[in-house]
Amino acid sequence: MFSDTHTLYNKDDAITGAAYWDYTYENIGLEDVSAFVNTIVTARPGACNKVTLVPHSTAVNSALVAAARIPFLSDTVGTIAAVAPCLKVNINEYWLNEQDMETTDMLYSIISVLPSMFGPNHEEVIRPFCESSPINGMICDRYLLPNPAASDPQLKERSLKAYRQVHQNSIQNRFQELVLTGDIFTSAEYDLAAISGIEVISLAGTEDVRCPPTDNMLYFTRIPDADYSNLIFGFDNIDFLHNNSLGYVDILAGLLPLAPTAITADGICPIECERVDSEGYCKCGSDSDDEPCRDEARARKEAAKVQKDAASVQ
Repeated sequence: MFSDTHTLYNKDDAITGAAYWDYTYENIGLEDVSAFVNTIVTARPGACNKVTLVPHSTAVNSALVAAARIPFLSDTVGTIAAVAPCLKVNINEYWLNEQDMETTDMLYSIISVLPSMFGPNHEEVIRPFCESSPINGMICDRYLLPNPAASDPQLKERSLKAYRQVHQNSIQNRFQELVLTGDIFTSAEYDLAAISGIEVISLAGTEDVRCPPTDNMLYFTRIPDADYSNLIFGFDNIDFLHNNSLGYVDILAGLLPLAPTAITADGICPIECERVDSEGYCKCGSDSDDEPCRDEARARKEAAKVQKDAASVQ
């Protein structure tokens, strides 16, 4: 499931584009992941089963933040199959390969004035910035213009803050929220040990130089009962997206649940009814049954709203 649109912002618009790109992978985890899951649960016909998440690379970060911080996510998510997890990158292979925090923070702060470094008009967007000063020109020549995100569609759909969060954590060997000013160690790491009721499995490639499996598996040891021993020999990070071999598909399928798990928590599954009144409530059976059915539908909707509001506050 994928979406690159927004109800209010256009990623390529000169005005609203800045707001579109203003997110970290924590924001994606706490807002978008649950929205995706809820959409699947309510829209999937014929069954009300838990969802299996199969995130790739740094999207794994968002999924794990969601699992650690959203109360009751296990009510709707049964498994997270993390493909080529990238909580920590190999900075030597990163688009910005500085490895000390002072220099890294300075560079990100300078380029943070850009509405977007990414998208289809990459060079057009950053050209005025590049030409505004000798320092900016140097940054463009060394980092921004050779940026692989300018040409690689798999890399370009990511915000500057998300890049910075991964970079910051990789330098400090931590997994935590983005810290824009001050000491990174003033913020606690995400509590991966808090993940409960969700099966977590990882699948990595032995040739993944961007997101080394050995470094990333250390984080999975913090997750209770996580299965982080699965490797595909000869695969790098992008192979997990581009390789459609039957062998790979069989390996991935073998890690996923054999049978769906029904959702049992109240107020989540959509109510099935033959008729709906003008207010959107079920009309079940004869007219004499309408009021009890309306009451049940109303109660379920309210319970679901309370649960969603409680999760958003966390």
